[in-house]
Amino acid sequence: MDNPPRWKPPTERNPKTEARFKRESWWQITFPMIVVTLLMAGCLVGLLILSGESGVSIVADYSLSLLILPMLLVGVVMMAAIVGLIYLATQGLGKLPPYTYTAHKAVFSIRDRVAAIAGTITGVIISIRAFVDGIVHFIEERFGPQASPAPEKPAPAEPSRPKRARKPQSP
Repeated sequence: MDNPPRWKPPTERNPKTEARFKRESWWQITFPMIVVTLLMAGCLVGLLILSGESGVSIVADYSLSLLILPMLLVGVVMMAAIVGLIYLATQGLGKLPPYTYTAHKAVFSIRDRVAAIAGTITGVIISIRAFVDGIVHFIEERFGPQASPAPEKPAPAEPSRPKRARKPQSP
C-alpha cells in the first residue's frame, strides 16, 4: 500500500514581500519607538535642568501612580471574584444539606445490604466449617485420632539460598 505524501510547510519566501515587510516594520515599529524614547529622555533631561529635583520627583510620583493603577484594577477584579465565590459557597451550603442527607441515607442503605450479604455468606461458611469440625470430632471420639481424615499439611519448602548467621548486636 502506498503512503500518501506528507504535507510540508513552505520554506521559500517571496523576496519582494519580505523586503517590503522589513521596510514597513522599520518605519512603523522600530523608528517610532526610537523617536519616542529619545523624545522622553530629552524631556526628562530638560525637566531636570529647568526645575531641578522637585520637578523630577513630581513626574516620578505620577509615573508611580500610573504603574500602580493597573495593578489596583487587577486586585479589585480578583477581590470581586473571591467575594463572588464566597457568596456562591454560602448559598451552596444553604441548599446542600437535603442532598447530602439523601446521599447519606443511600450510602448507609448500601452498607447495610453489603453487611447483610456478607453476614449470610460468612454464616454459611462458618456453618459448613462447624459441621465438618463436628464430624471430625465425632469420628475422633468414636474411633480414635488416627481414624479421622485430617488434611495433610504440605512439607515446608526448602529455601533457595542458605540463611546467613546473624551477628550479635552489642548493647
